[in-house]
Amino acid sequence: MLFLLVESVIQNPESDFVPVFFRRLIRHATPMIPLRIFEDWDVCICQWINLSTGLVMFGQFYYIAIYFTIVFSFPPQEAGKQLLYFLPGIGIGMWCAIFFILNIYRATKLILFTGTVIVAVATGLFSMAVQRKDQAELYGFMAMLGVGVGLVDLCFGRETKGSS
Repeated sequence: MLFLLVESVIQNPESDFVPVFFRRLIRHATPMIPLRIFEDWDVCICQWINLSTGLVMFGQFYYIAIYFTIVFSFPPQEAGKQLLYFLPGIGIGMWCAIFFILNIYRATKLILFTGTVIVAVATGLFSMAVQRKDQAELYGFMAMLGVGVGLVDLCFGRETKGSS
């Protein structure tokens, strides 16, 4: 929020709510992101989806390392290696998104929705596997979560470059 406020001030330095001494500081500043891109709802939705999916992914990364260390008594190095089960899923998700976008549908909205649903379902299934303490299920649901993240991340890159 602070970043957006600073960008707004830099874009409109002559605004009434900007103090005079601050106007001198930002007189020659150039905004990093033009705020007019946030007028497009597609960009705002893509930003929100990518933020929420990233929060889920990094939250899982943090949780999994601690979980495997405490519950299964893995040494920290082994617990960190368990995160590698995300990689095949991310690769498969990105490959599926590329194939679907280039060969079948030519748009990203359906892929974004699908990736978001997969992330939500995989997170719920992962929490059920945590209660059962079943390593095989945990690995499978980590890969499933990776598929959803791969779909969303690839589509986010395409969506913000002007594809719809």
